[in-house]
Amino acid sequence: MFESLDQQIEEAEGTPPTITQRILRYAGVFAVTVVVLGALYMGIRLMG
Repeated sequence: MFESLDQQIEEAEGTPPTITQRILRYAGVFAVTVVVLGALYMGIRLMG
């Protein structure tokens, strides 16, 4: 099936993401983080 470990890892990982995909992923993670932390902050401020 697989002749070497390198070939098995290559098959499992698929094609590496492009620069654009990587930037979009990081931007999405950043946006979700800001929304979640902002909601927690606002919730705490409204309770106090």
